[in-house]
Amino acid sequence: MAIGVCISHKIADASSLTTFINDWAATTREAPEQIRGPRFDDLRSLFPPRDIMGYETESKIKREEIVTKKFVFKAPKIAELKQRSIIGCSSTTNNNNCRSDHTDDVQEYPTRVEAVSAFIWKRFIDMDQAKEVAVASAARVYVGSHAVNMRTRIVPPLPTNSIGNMYCAAIALSIINGNPENDQDKEDHQYSNLVGKVRDAIRKIDSDHVRELQTTDALLNSMKPIEEGVSSGQTQLLTFSSWCRFPIYEADFGWGKPIWVSTATLPFKNVVVFMDTRTGDGIEAWVNMNKEDMSELERDDELLAFVS
Repeated sequence: MAIGVCISHKIADASSLTTFINDWAATTREAPEQIRGPRFDDLRSLFPPRDIMGYETESKIKREEIVTKKFVFKAPKIAELKQRSIIGCSSTTNNNNCRSDHTDDVQEYPTRVEAVSAFIWKRFIDMDQAKEVAVASAARVYVGSHAVNMRTRIVPPLPTNSIGNMYCAAIALSIINGNPENDQDKEDHQYSNLVGKVRDAIRKIDSDHVRELQTTDALLNSMKPIEEGVSSGQTQLLTFSSWCRFPIYEADFGWGKPIWVSTATLPFKNVVVFMDTRTGDGIEAWVNMNKEDMSELERDDELLAFVS
C-alpha cells in the first residue's frame, strides 16, 4: 500500500504538510485525541499580506530536463564528515567552524544537516569549477541557501501545527575570484570553512531576524542581488530543504508506520531535499539537477565514497 500527497508551496511548507499527513492518519485510525488540527490565523497575524508587485521569480526560472537521484548518507559516514570538519578547523586560521572565547579556539561539531549540506555544496562548487566556463577570469559566487523553519525561532515560539509558509532562506556565500588555484580561494571553499558558513547563516535566523522580516523588506532585498547574479551567470545557487526530524515516519494510517517515505522529482534544478532514513540516524539526499550535471555528480569519486 502506498499513499501519495501533493500540495502547493503557495499555501503550505513541509511542516504544514507533516501536520496534515499525521492528522489525516489519526483520523483514519479513529484517534481524535491525537488530532491537533490546523491553525491558520497564527501566520496571517504575524505576516499580513503585502504588496510585492514587480517581484516575479517564476518568469526568471529556466525550464530544463531535471533528473532526481537519491544519495544515502549512513550514520558512520556522517560521523566521518563531522570529524573531517573538526580536523580542518585546526588546519586553517580563518575558519568559521571554530568559535573563539578569547583564549582558545573551541572546535564545535556540526549537526547532521550542516555536515551533509556543506559536503554536497563543496562537491557542487568543485564540479562547477571543473567546467571550462568556471576557469575564466571573472569571479564566481556560490550561494548555499537553506530553508529554515521559523516557528521555533520566533518569540514566543509558534505551535508546530501553524499552517502556512513559515520559513525563510539562510544564505551562505563562497566567492572564488577567478583563480581556483589561489590560496585564499582554496581556503574559502575548504570543507570545514563551508561547514562554518552554513552554520553561521542558519544561526542568524533568530528572533531578531524574524522581527526584521516582519517590519522591513529585508527578504526581498536579500534575494534580488542573488536573482540578478543567477540571471547573469555569475552566481551559482544550490538550495537545500531539510525535512529531517519532521515526524513523517509516525504517520500510521491503520496498517502500521511507513516503511519508507520519499519526495518526488522537483521541476527546478540545483535543489536538494533531505529526508531522514527510517532508522532516524541517516540522511537521504534527494538531489535535483539538470541531466548533464547529474551525470557528472554520479561519477564524483569523493561523493561516492560517502554515499550508498
